[in-house]
Amino acid sequence: MSVENLELQVAELDMRLEEMERHNRSWVLFFIQYLLSPLLVAGLAAGLNLYYQGKLEDQRKLLEEQRNEISQYELVNKMLPQLVHSSTKVAEATRLVLEHVINDAKLRNELNKVFQQNVLAQTMSELADAAPEQREKILRDTYRIVPQLEPELNQYEEALRLETQGFDALVAGEVDAAIMAFEQLEQVYPQFHNTAEVVTLLRDNRARWDNPQVRQEVYRKVVEGLSWKAPQPQIEALRRRLQ
Repeated sequence: MSVENLELQVAELDMRLEEMERHNRSWVLFFIQYLLSPLLVAGLAAGLNLYYQGKLEDQRKLLEEQRNEISQYELVNKMLPQLVHSSTKVAEATRLVLEHVINDAKLRNELNKVFQQNVLAQTMSELADAAPEQREKILRDTYRIVPQLEPELNQYEEALRLETQGFDALVAGEVDAAIMAFEQLEQVYPQFHNTAEVVTLLRDNRARWDNPQVRQEVYRKVVEGLSWKAPQPQIEALRRRLQ
């Protein structure tokens, strides 16, 4: 502040003081009205400025967080087809990338669930189409990537084994062995394919199994109506029995 300006302010205060004395006002009132009030106004202005600056900074931070969240969802949307890829290795590589770039823990958990469910479905499909001697390798490869799936896949593989055993017995005409295998299958994996319907059909015709016509009718019903996802070599063997 220049000396000239300082002198002007002092002169103005002197005039205010004289005015107060003429009106017989107290020094306290003078202090409040002429000195303190400008300081309060200035302080209030400074406080409001800081307040709004803080609010603006909060809004900037919120906007930045929203932008980051949107960018993460955009990335997930682009990479989702790879996360559910038919190749378990491709899906696992995608999961690892997303695990390192996604900050939202809840989103990471949901993506991991999607990944595991996809691997489970893919592995089940491979097991169903594979020969029995190939299943062990399929399971071993999957467990290396997703060990959490081991209990459910072990159960599924056992169900496939019992299903094959049951249809092998049926092809051989051994109805009691077939019923026993399918009953065990129901205990291991309830509602597996058409197991419940097949075992009911065999039980209903057990007493008349020695009748060739009864056996033919059972084979026909199995082939034409109860062969969904059943082992195809055994179904083809039963179909040849009908010719």
